[in-house]
Amino acid sequence: MKIKLAETVIEFDIENRKLLSACKKRYKGFFSRAEADFRVKVKTCPLKINPSNVRIKSGRLIRVERGDFNFDLRGRKGFLETRPSIYSFDSFLRIFSSFLFSKESIFLMHGALAERKGDFFVFLGKSGAGKSTISSILSKSGFKILSDELFYIKAQAGKVLAYSSPFWGEMKGKGEYARGEAKSIFLIEKSAENFKKRAEFSFFYKQFLRCSMIFSKNKTAASAASGAACSIFKILRPKILFFSKKDNSFVKLL
Repeated sequence: MKIKLAETVIEFDIENRKLLSACKKRYKGFFSRAEADFRVKVKTCPLKINPSNVRIKSGRLIRVERGDFNFDLRGRKGFLETRPSIYSFDSFLRIFSSFLFSKESIFLMHGALAERKGDFFVFLGKSGAGKSTISSILSKSGFKILSDELFYIKAQAGKVLAYSSPFWGEMKGKGEYARGEAKSIFLIEKSAENFKKRAEFSFFYKQFLRCSMIFSKNKTAASAASGAACSIFKILRPKILFFSKKDNSFVKLL
């Protein structure tokens, strides 16, 4: 099973048939036939039910530990020991991809990603900000929702690229792989009225870092996220979008 996330293809050899079946159903839209960048052997075992904090050790051997899985990566080959649970595997995929891609200045972000006529629209917001609400309204207003919870983003050559992910929130979608240039980026806030205003850099910078899924305490990852925030701000000049869930009238502000 090969899964493509952002610019990377990861091949998984899963011995547990039930877990493999669940993964095929869960990540079908992200399957790839391209040559794998990484190959991971997956073995299931009865680890702790309740996951603990994530621990990441990097060096020649990269090790990622949580209560319900352990993962070792040496070079391009990895070994994952996990509970036979799609939840544990999904969590591993989020954590590993976030850590791995940050080295390429690609970041997994809390937010919603929508597409209309080839243009990608980015909406950043932590839990409770209204990601699923705004996604639901946009889905009824001519937009294709690529994720209502997590997506990948990267600043490159004067452009901001966004990538869909199989990680969804309340809308419980599965989605499919998509990559495109972001036209606009909004920091979302619920409001009784619909309006937008330019975001000051200090506000955007804090919100960007808050929405970044950075599990590693490595200073290099934090520095890369800071650099990405600066680049994205210069390219897209983000806005704060105050929106009401009463109707879709905020769409004209996009």
